[in-house]
Amino acid sequence: MVRRSLFDTLKMLRKEGIAADARIVGSEVVVSMAYPVPGGAEWTRRFARNDLARAADAVAAAAVVLYPTCALAKVGEVIASALAMAAQPRA
Repeated sequence: MVRRSLFDTLKMLRKEGIAADARIVGSEVVVSMAYPVPGGAEWTRRFARNDLARAADAVAAAAVVLYPTCALAKVGEVIASALAMAAQPRA
C-alpha cells in the first residue's frame, strides 16, 4: 500500500487554488486549510512530526468535506462508485 504524501497533497490542493499549508512547530506538524466561506475559521490540526501520513489523510478528508467540487473529492466519488458497482452481484 502506498502512503499519501502530505507535501504532494498540499501541492495538489494549492494548484486548485485552495489555501492549504503545513508548518513544523517544535515536535509537531501543524496543517491548516482556509475555510471556503469568507469569515469562516481556518481548519487546523496538529500531528507528531513522525505522523505525516496521518496528517496527509486528515488534510485530504478535510478538503473533500470543505471543497466538495475539488479534484480530490471527484476522484473519491469515482472510486466509491466503482467499489459500489463491484460489490453488486452479477447477473
